[in-house]
Amino acid sequence: MAAAGYCMPSVRRVSEHHAVLASPLAVSWDGIGRRSVDDAVFVNSMAAHALDFDDVDIYSSAHLSCIVVPVLLAENMPQDEEALLDAILTATVAAGMLADWLGPDHYRRGWHATSTIGTIAATVSLARYRRLSPRHLTNAVAIAASQMSGLQGNFGSDAKAMHAGFAALAARRAVDMAALGLTGNPEILTSESFCNNYGPTEEGLAAIAPPSLADRQLTKFYPCCFAIHRGIAAVLEARRIMGDAIVNDDVRFILTFPAASHVVLLSDMPVNGTQAAFSAPYCCAAALRDGTLDIGHLTKGFGEPRLFDLARRFNVSANETSSGTRLHDGYVTLDVTSAGGKSLSIVQDIMPGSAADPTFNTAFRAKTTNCLLRYAETFDRDFPALAQADLHPRIRAYLL
Repeated sequence: MAAAGYCMPSVRRVSEHHAVLASPLAVSWDGIGRRSVDDAVFVNSMAAHALDFDDVDIYSSAHLSCIVVPVLLAENMPQDEEALLDAILTATVAAGMLADWLGPDHYRRGWHATSTIGTIAATVSLARYRRLSPRHLTNAVAIAASQMSGLQGNFGSDAKAMHAGFAALAARRAVDMAALGLTGNPEILTSESFCNNYGPTEEGLAAIAPPSLADRQLTKFYPCCFAIHRGIAAVLEARRIMGDAIVNDDVRFILTFPAASHVVLLSDMPVNGTQAAFSAPYCCAAALRDGTLDIGHLTKGFGEPRLFDLARRFNVSANETSSGTRLHDGYVTLDVTSAGGKSLSIVQDIMPGSAADPTFNTAFRAKTTNCLLRYAETFDRDFPALAQADLHPRIRAYLL
């Protein structure tokens, strides 16, 4: 959702830094000239990931589209819609294979899968789109493997969005260098140096079969870490059942997340909107009070004292008995209690935005509309990249 991401202060600063008004060599999705295609790709990727509102591959825990789509659309060649969709699918397959090999411990070690697994996935996707030979593809993957990076320690800061930009540039460099004939170790993914740093673990070696591609793709309907989304769904269900009384001063909330999800929930009381995207109490309090978590809660509306007062009534902990080792495994529970003795318990196992979510179509249209509206309100014009979407009728119809 790059349109809304371009409104974020960090993206605007980077965008202004890379802007070229005279004789630009490339143009980013916001219609601004850039010094190079790489500059345009970096800004586009960063904008797509800045709000943590982009879709995610739940099996690899990687946000693939914020890297793959900017890389593919930057190609200076006739863009065939079927070839684009094929290349995007290839990225998903590659991400699943690598996630299978590395196992869940890769993420638990603190790597940001978007910029590790995502780098390889985008490399394979671009190589597929350019129709590189198997030999060149092997070298591209090896070159990309030396650029895999990105730490969860930077979650809640501007650096997280920059991870997407760095991964996109790494994929472009890897494919460009391989196409020139530069080589890498063809067995890099099984080499000692790779395995010692990234995995695989025994779980990875077991080669657990990933879910189907359709079940893996999650469209995020809330601009926050997707580990929080089931918590938001639970509080919205409680709100539906209890009505306005749920925000009374005597009501308290206990949220338990699977341990694999809880580990990335960094802040109970965030100090800025970027941190707020990883705060379960804050995000769930906003959704409870207002019926949804909106971009405004993390931007211009952040810091409202009453919202923080409500967030302090949430107790968030890890449920070590909730099965699963990946972020989407297990379930979330919400217990609501009040001084009057009323209580309510909810178990949320369906991930909002998944194939099992019955509200998907309506919520997706609302999300794209809101992101485009936010761009138009901020910059007083329509999002320029919509003109590029006109070249791909099926993609535009899906978006709008």
